[in-house]
Amino acid sequence: MRAIRGGGLVVAVVAALTSVYIGGRRALSASSGFGSGDFQWSPTRLFLSGVDPYQARLDGSPEIILTQSPNYLHLLYEVLVPFGVLPFATAAVCWFALNVVLAVGIAVFYARTAALGPIGTLLLVAALLCSTPLRLGLGFGQHAVFLLVFATLAFAASARSLAGAPLAIALTKYSFAPLALVLLVAGRLRSVLVAGAVLLAAAAGFAMVTSTGLVDTLVAPLRVSRTAVGPGAADLMTVLGLTPWFDGNEPLVSGAAVLAALALAALARRQIRTGDWVYVLGLGSVISLLCFKHLAHDLVFLLPVVVLALRMRGPRAWCTWAVLAYHWIAVGVLSQLGTPIDTPAVVVVSSTAMAALFVVLRTDPQALRPAAASAPDPGAAADVDPVPEPSGR
Repeated sequence: MRAIRGGGLVVAVVAALTSVYIGGRRALSASSGFGSGDFQWSPTRLFLSGVDPYQARLDGSPEIILTQSPNYLHLLYEVLVPFGVLPFATAAVCWFALNVVLAVGIAVFYARTAALGPIGTLLLVAALLCSTPLRLGLGFGQHAVFLLVFATLAFAASARSLAGAPLAIALTKYSFAPLALVLLVAGRLRSVLVAGAVLLAAAAGFAMVTSTGLVDTLVAPLRVSRTAVGPGAADLMTVLGLTPWFDGNEPLVSGAAVLAALALAALARRQIRTGDWVYVLGLGSVISLLCFKHLAHDLVFLLPVVVLALRMRGPRAWCTWAVLAYHWIAVGVLSQLGTPIDTPAVVVVSSTAMAALFVVLRTDPQALRPAAASAPDPGAAADVDPVPEPSGR
């Protein structure tokens, strides 16, 4: 038995290293079709030069290289300034290395949160590094792991108002807005207000540097999104766009997604108010991925759900593990076998699986709290107290 376990660990480590190698080779090779193409280096470079990257993208400027459309809020470009001062080749290497370090670190953090022990920690790190979302994210130079780290910091310290600062960074990908929504439902009003203030201040600073009006600066990301955001991988917006009633009507599709996110948060209101921070982040991530457009690399945000799955028992646990395996492994295998993962059939199946994940998380009481009682958060009393639920509901 010990030999089998040791052999399994060796296989997991080798698979993880191979996955990282593949991601790195894609990220650092211009001929790979990936080449860190989505890394927001050129918009940051333009910002450093006092040029509005959003307008540059709308004008078709050749200085927006590869597929680096500025699809994020202004704060991200201010945070990425240290990379913007570097040549692209050097910045891509540094970005790849940082993301690998962050991926290992965040997996270790969640493993400690779940009290997995050394072997469990190694397996969780290997599972994340082997996952299709992480490998794709590394190859394209994407930002999901980076944003997940800040989302984790924000939710783990959500009782403190200063948690709004890392939350603001996580929200620079504004399709993750439901993260703020679930915090509001959880009663963390001050953290959300601080995040909003940070994002507004960042937009004002961006407007000053680029000599752009504040109103134009605030709406610029939305203007770019109309031309630079394509179909997603497992979300309601993409599925609705496949129907004749919503096809081509982007405002209607966006409105439906907003209403769906509000409805799902309302349905899970009691669970959000009683679950711990891992549960709230996991549920908020699922709502974001289900309602708004996200490509496969953003599904690294299912990492908190892995911890929730470890708490579950019975059919709900098996359902959760099946959905996680589908999104993190099976879709990538299908792609390698020649099955496109962006066909309507696959998108519908993927979104259905994501919807099932929401249902399971909402209905499984074991997912709400860790099996072992955790120490109370000393800052919990510093925020808005949850409103007690009426009896008999």
